[in-house]
Amino acid sequence: MSKGPKLLVAVAAVALVAAACSSSTKKTTTNGTTASTAPASSAAPTTSGGSSSGPVRGVTATSITVGCVAQLQAFSGMDAGIKARFERENRAGGVNGRMFKYLPCRDDNSSADTNATLGKELVDKDNVFAVMATGANLLPATTDYFAAQKVPFFGWGFSPGYCGGTTGNQWGFGFGGCLSGIFFPDVKAPVLNGALLEPEIAQVGKPANQTSIFTLSSADDNGKAGLAQYKPLADKLGMKWLGSVDVPVGGTVTDFSPYVSKALAGNPDIIMVSTDFQTAPGATAALKAAGYKGLIYNYVAYIPGLLAASGQEKLAAALEGAYANTQFPPQEGGGDAITQFVSDLKATGDPGFVTQGGSIGYWSADLFVQMVKAVGQNLTPDNFAKVINGGFKSTQPSGGLGALTFPDAHSVPAPCAALVKVVNKAFQVVQPYKCYETFPAK
Repeated sequence: MSKGPKLLVAVAAVALVAAACSSSTKKTTTNGTTASTAPASSAAPTTSGGSSSGPVRGVTATSITVGCVAQLQAFSGMDAGIKARFERENRAGGVNGRMFKYLPCRDDNSSADTNATLGKELVDKDNVFAVMATGANLLPATTDYFAAQKVPFFGWGFSPGYCGGTTGNQWGFGFGGCLSGIFFPDVKAPVLNGALLEPEIAQVGKPANQTSIFTLSSADDNGKAGLAQYKPLADKLGMKWLGSVDVPVGGTVTDFSPYVSKALAGNPDIIMVSTDFQTAPGATAALKAAGYKGLIYNYVAYIPGLLAASGQEKLAAALEGAYANTQFPPQEGGGDAITQFVSDLKATGDPGFVTQGGSIGYWSADLFVQMVKAVGQNLTPDNFAKVINGGFKSTQPSGGLGALTFPDAHSVPAPCAALVKVVNKAFQVVQPYKCYETFPAK
């Protein structure tokens, strides 16, 4: 797999499609806390599979050491989510008598080199058994090293390491499966994710073959990569694809009228704003100002609490009435899984506010906990891979993530999403979180 600029572009593109964009406020997390008071691992590290009777890196009779490396400016709150899930399990006595010893997230500062350095340190110096990892800089320099050292890693699966296919990395476990298989050659049978468009069709309320769509797309390679998914998916669903227009990103556009006029020419039922967070609100406001009454949606603006925050009045007005597609179960949707999530956060002293970064951390940790339980007492890297990649299916209570089956989820996504609408500075769920179809990409 290429490790050069083209791969960086592909990862950035699927990060955008997955709504992995930061708020313009660029909040950061506070490090220095752990999710367990369990003792540190005293076992000698090993890079082999180990056995239940011999030393295993990151595992003792009473603890499992887990690390984290992430792009924290983009995913603020990951620590809170991870900590909440592990501490709940620790309060219940851990798994097979082992408590989770969590080392708080280390920030790669949006640098691929730093990400690789921190990832290696977690393995070589901190002797972790597993790693929670998400970010656009989580590239093969990091994930190939994890695989070589037999370190399972968990996160939002838009990076290449989470899309191992049949011949590639089998140590990356995305809580939503492989979201970006269409971009990476290791995946031999990539699919198109119906959750990117089907919630919007349902909201419009017409058959797909009577529903038209136009896209405002990032004027860069990221936008081209996004269109590589959107148009084929629209065609598979039978939608009327009216075209797209490239829009400069990074908050550089001051006059959206040229792009708006092209978008409105065909009177589409749906306009997708597939840009970064800095551009989407302005484009949305311009479409509304031009009199467009159809459905406007994006993948980046579901950030609970942001619109009601002090100083965000202009942003809230720009997005009022627009929609966002979220691949996480929204807090506003309720359900047993969300109730548990909020309870777990509050038990750690957190206010219980479900953020995007917190969701990434929580669902990553939850998948790992489920897998540790499935593996049983013999917690070694080799046995972990044997059990999980030999056939494992995740479960969730109502309102939780869609089920995953490994090894299949190394190649395909869990095609699940909700559609939320901005109403009076708050998000309302208009299409509940559910799982949709997938279609062969080739």
